[in-house]
Amino acid sequence: MNAPHAHTVHVVDDDDAVRQALCALLASVGVEARAYSSAADFLEAASPDMTGCIVLDVRMPGMSGLEAFRAIHEIVYEEVPVPMDEFIFARRYLGLKGLINPEKVDLLIQFDQPHVRKMWAACGSGAGKSFMVSIAKAREVYKLLCLRRPDLFYMLGPGSKIACINLSVSKEQARDVIFAEFVGRIRNSPWFTGKYEAQVSRALFPKGIAAISGGTSATSYYGYHTFMGSLDEASFMLDGNRSIAEELVEALLKSLNTRFPRAYKLMVISTLRSADDFLHLQIERLREEGVRVQ
Repeated sequence: MNAPHAHTVHVVDDDDAVRQALCALLASVGVEARAYSSAADFLEAASPDMTGCIVLDVRMPGMSGLEAFRAIHEIVYEEVPVPMDEFIFARRYLGLKGLINPEKVDLLIQFDQPHVRKMWAACGSGAGKSFMVSIAKAREVYKLLCLRRPDLFYMLGPGSKIACINLSVSKEQARDVIFAEFVGRIRNSPWFTGKYEAQVSRALFPKGIAAISGGTSATSYYGYHTFMGSLDEASFMLDGNRSIAEELVEALLKSLNTRFPRAYKLMVISTLRSADDFLHLQIERLREEGVRVQ
């Protein structure tokens, strides 16, 4: 990361008075500002390792703000991600048209929304929990790979490793069921062909991206910046009669929030064990807080 740019505001406006006033206002509250009199000037200075915020005028001579916005996308993205429904259905991606019910598609589309950070899902036995996790995990890996430099985009050090991890009731369950289904999902996807190296409990992708299978340990993902975490059969994560799911969720959230507070994804999914198990209590707590529960 180019540290001096981390909290820089790039002001792009052809009006000298507006540009100078904005820069003076930002400087008055201790924010570094850089001024550009045209979109072309900004794009000439822009690079994939530039970070910060852009204040972009819409109506400018020459290239408009909207045209500049599209050009910025080309700098940031190697490939602009397709919508979630296309990712699920299209043959180029997961090719699941006719193989997934509409309810699951709707849930996954909601989970993919930029403002949604967490999903708490109670499913019956045989309802396709590993199927849902495999799609969500493939989606997050895909979005990371679409970026030219995911490490710099998320203001990490150059070469930083980013991981999507799945945890379950045991190392074997996480590896042989959840992770195995994820690998099968990307193995059958033309888009992922040639983009990964599958190992026993991890898949390595370009740009420092990894998909990792853990067990029931919060140390499973140490050494990586965790971008997505999933807990399968959370209600059955027990140490004797004591639930350890809450501790794992807290540990995961701490890791997720450290680097990706506005982008992380957490999926907690399980068959319900009893009326007082971890997931059931969490869902009831959300209801009491007025959160819409489907």
